[in-house]
Amino acid sequence: MCLFVNAGTLMDSSVALGTPLPAGDDSYQAGYQEPRQTITSTSINDRLPPEMLAKIFDTFLESYLSQIDSPWKLGAVCRMWREIAWSTPVLWSTLVLQYSRRPRNLSAARIELAMDWIGRSGCLPLSITIDYPLHNIFRNHRFETLSNQVHRKLCDLMELVNSNAARWKYLHLHLPGDVLSLLDARSADGSSLLHTLSLRSCDVGGKVTINNISKLSPKVVEISAIPLRRLDFNWQLVTQLSMKARSIEDVSQALEFAPALRHCAFRPVFNSSRRTEPRKITHSSVTSLEIGPYLGLHNGEDFFRAVNLPALDTLTLREIPHRDLPLDDCQRFLSRSRNGLKTLKVELCSLSGDQIAHLGRVTTSIECLHITSDLEKEDLLPVQLESFYAALRCLPQSDDIEPESATPVFPLLREFHRTKTGEFYWEQEELTALLEPLSLDSTRRRPLELIKLHCRRYTKEPYLSRQVLDQLSRFADQVNFDFTVELDNGMIGDLWALSQLHEFE
Repeated sequence: MCLFVNAGTLMDSSVALGTPLPAGDDSYQAGYQEPRQTITSTSINDRLPPEMLAKIFDTFLESYLSQIDSPWKLGAVCRMWREIAWSTPVLWSTLVLQYSRRPRNLSAARIELAMDWIGRSGCLPLSITIDYPLHNIFRNHRFETLSNQVHRKLCDLMELVNSNAARWKYLHLHLPGDVLSLLDARSADGSSLLHTLSLRSCDVGGKVTINNISKLSPKVVEISAIPLRRLDFNWQLVTQLSMKARSIEDVSQALEFAPALRHCAFRPVFNSSRRTEPRKITHSSVTSLEIGPYLGLHNGEDFFRAVNLPALDTLTLREIPHRDLPLDDCQRFLSRSRNGLKTLKVELCSLSGDQIAHLGRVTTSIECLHITSDLEKEDLLPVQLESFYAALRCLPQSDDIEPESATPVFPLLREFHRTKTGEFYWEQEELTALLEPLSLDSTRRRPLELIKLHCRRYTKEPYLSRQVLDQLSRFADQVNFDFTVELDNGMIGDLWALSQLHEFE
């Protein structure tokens, strides 16, 4: 463990693949002089077997440091480390090229570096990420020549990627449409290793056609700004799909193409000018659905009316304004779930407390509820839960929605997860309402097992009041209260324990 920490300290001054080469250098070799010979013969580094050092290097690159560091830094420490790193293929099996901040770093030296990198990986499966958003391809007159040069280099990169198609395991490409259209997997054999295929075109409305990937059979697929009819890979093994759906037809095609699909996420960009009823589609294997955020003009009713997912047990609503959720259509959509919805996640939506309570009445099978809000997001109003907690207490609701019957709200709830970013006001979070009887004339409660609360980026030390602590403590032998707080300095504390200590001070 000490070696790992010290190694990270020694690597601070080295050069990584995702960072600029030293100024004035046209070759990556210029950045690597003879490694320093500062480690003595009595150093623990000299006594460790090469196999153990190789394992330590692999662990280092799998850590969060791999986002900014690379095997080149390992080789810059000393000659022995360099020899081990250079001869360990697993250290070179992940290539990440991200140019979102320094667009002009795509030089001939970088292409040569990428070729050398992949060459050192031997025959191992490859994870390749190339991220070059459109805003880095300068279009004004001043940078017109540079743009042409960048385009040629991106095409050279695609040739390198294509030449290793048989070894793709994770492929993530975010490129201009005409460059992305060069993707070619014809050199891959029928038994493709590919697990994840992520293709994002940064040309809004641009033409992308990828015809030479029919040998690919990915399990996880992510698509953005590419019509499905322009992709010819094998959909039979796809179990997880994330896509920006420009029409309800995109959704229908995806569900038809992928018979083994179980988890899907759609970001609708539906045109609201539709005049005909959408075609109905049923998928019997999908168990998890995420929908949102809505982008541009949309017609949310189309999705909930056209799609039937009888095996659905988890629904995530993400970044949906309260006026854009067709509540009745969503209710009917959920009622078509054969086994009943078990988990509902409301993430960064500005739904009213009444709307959430309504879903809890009509979908009584829900056992796990997640509500996430962020006061720092200016485009969405934070969810207001006062009426939600009032509904849990069987109190009269507001006038926003017509009065409901005496049906209990989330009667089978076992877990309640609440995450909030920004200031937290306990008077607005009546968690004791979750522990109230299901109706005014009954003592039966929800079968709650866990209430999990997490406050993020809090600017001051929060505490539960003595009254709240006493009320919740009565149920401590039946319910697990997991309360945490993350302060601005990044420290995370046990809110329950902090509150108890504060009360005794």
